[in-house]
Amino acid sequence: MERNQNEMIVLHEKIDQLKQEVEALSRVIEKKTDNNDVKVIIDEQMKENKYMTNEQVALTVDKILTEKEFTTETEVKNKTKEIHLKIVKWTIGTGLSVAAIILALLRVILL
Repeated sequence: MERNQNEMIVLHEKIDQLKQEVEALSRVIEKKTDNNDVKVIIDEQMKENKYMTNEQVALTVDKILTEKEFTTETEVKNKTKEIHLKIVKWTIGTGLSVAAIILALLRVILL
């Protein structure tokens, strides 16, 4: 009986050690894939151009920035004013509609 318990304890210790090793290996694999992703991107770029100069890097960054649509401060302010005006119009329209419904109900009920 005691022998079985000792064997169980030893087995549990080995299982814990193996779990720790698996976790450590998983972390290593995750780091490796991140490094490999970067290497693949660099390799693809180098295959296309053989090498990249500072000018090419600057051109690539400029290209990426120009392709994206950025809004200026005035455009944002104009859009905000537009939306604000629409909300005011919608509120007034809703208020008039509610008033008309209430008057119609009062007319039906009182007459």
